Amino acid sequence: MVEGGVERVAMEEAAKIVIRGDVITCSDIVGRELRLEDMDIDIIDLMKHEIVIRKR
Repeated sequence: MVEGGVERVAMEEAAKIVIRGDVITCSDIVGRELRLEDMDIDIIDLMKHEIVIRKR
């Protein structure tokens, strides 16, 4: 996740990402959820196993 030009890991082992309108919800294998609002998916890099989410 990138906020203010600083990149950090929002969820280390996300198993599922659901996008509904303006909300991105990340879930891990044990059901913990992280709800992100006012964010956009910037990059999906399958070779790096990385999804970059950026603050709007």
